[in-house]
Amino acid sequence: FNRRALFLLGCAILGAAALLFRLGRPPIVTSHEARLAETAVTMARSGLPWAAQSVSVDLGVDRPHLQAVNPWLIPVYEGGARLQKPPLPYWCAAAVFLVLGPSEFAARLPSAMMGMAGIFLVYGFVRELAGRRTARFAALVWVSTLFVVDEYHKAMADPYLAFFTLIALWTWMRLCRSAGPPRPVLSQRLPWVAAFYLAVALALLAKGPVALLLIAGFIAVGVFVGRRRPRLEWSAHAGGVVLVMAITLPWVLYVVMTVPRVLEVWRFESVGEFADNVRNARPWFFYLGAVFQVSLPWTALWLAGLWLALRRPRRAMLAPILWMACMIVILSFAHMKKNAYLLPLMPVQTLIAARALAMACAWARGRLPGAWPKLLLDAQAILGIIFGIGIAALALTGPIVRGQGQTLGDLVHQLVLRVGSRVGSPFALAAALAAAAALAPLLRVACRSIERRAVVQSVAYIVLS
Repeated sequence: FNRRALFLLGCAILGAAALLFRLGRPPIVTSHEARLAETAVTMARSGLPWAAQSVSVDLGVDRPHLQAVNPWLIPVYEGGARLQKPPLPYWCAAAVFLVLGPSEFAARLPSAMMGMAGIFLVYGFVRELAGRRTARFAALVWVSTLFVVDEYHKAMADPYLAFFTLIALWTWMRLCRSAGPPRPVLSQRLPWVAAFYLAVALALLAKGPVALLLIAGFIAVGVFVGRRRPRLEWSAHAGGVVLVMAITLPWVLYVVMTVPRVLEVWRFESVGEFADNVRNARPWFFYLGAVFQVSLPWTALWLAGLWLALRRPRRAMLAPILWMACMIVILSFAHMKKNAYLLPLMPVQTLIAARALAMACAWARGRLPGAWPKLLLDAQAILGIIFGIGIAALALTGPIVRGQGQTLGDLVHQLVLRVGSRVGSPFALAAALAAAAALAPLLRVACRSIERRAVVQSVAYIVLS
């Protein structure tokens, strides 16, 4: 193994520790996880897909109409057809249930494995855009970002969409490489073309048309801003489109012919988000504050990376940042907004923070004058300490709900009282370990190398996550 392989192996081990630890806990009680898990349980209990026992489902619109269906083709949830989401997440969870049996661990295992594979995909994606050094830091930032670890720890459709979107973005960047002959032989690029369109098809089966919005938006911004496009014949793209249709259309056509008025359900769940679907509506500026939250604990470096990218614009960096900004603006027009919807944008978020970390380490080694890189890393460490204290406080007391008329001082006083009441318990030991992990990056005696400080800081964040 070379050093790069050993580094990625170490990141994978850290990712496994972060994503597989307590994967079976807490129990599935949220509605989103329950819908996926219970639908997958019905599939698994019916048997193998090609020999599944039929299940009676109410497919009526105006009046009850029971019909026997294959639950692998028509997902079933609480006696009705569950067609608001495509079936790929149900299929993956049900396949794991057939092997391991139904459980919280088995339901979340596919998402966790995708999060671990994302370490290598993010490394490859960032390497295409910013080089090998930044890619190494990106792998660490990815696996130590709390939002990423938390979302890939859930049995939901969003991790599937984010994973296959990331594969599509990485393979597209590989196809856009400028090195090589003026017109590469199609057989040399065929595996990457097939991988790209296969990822597009699976992303569509994971979350629907929003996958096309994300992937097509990235391609458009890359072509018009980054001026990067693959040198392929139109026949390669035509074959890829045929592959996407061959994978996605059979299930779509079967459902349309079996379930009445299903097109209205799909319209309400997709385009309706921007029109008449006002369930759980949130203000238009929701994502403007969420981007600071989802980048924790690397928010300081993310802000520095944005400033550096805009101060010294490069096409390779400016294009993905512009794509992320456009996607946030478009998603802000939808009524329903969730932090989970930002998960497909996290590779670019990781790229920005990793680029700032790589440049800070380079400048701190004396390649360029200035004391700001060390100050930036100290500020990032201080933010990590605050992050660790917050995680420890939640572990000790659980979430604190703000009541009407309570000020911030009242909440802090309540938190202090609740922490003090648990002193001497095992939770206090957990809080001490969390605080020690957050303080570790400031131990310059043990981390004289600036890169080693960054690695220790990442490991500390993984422990906290």
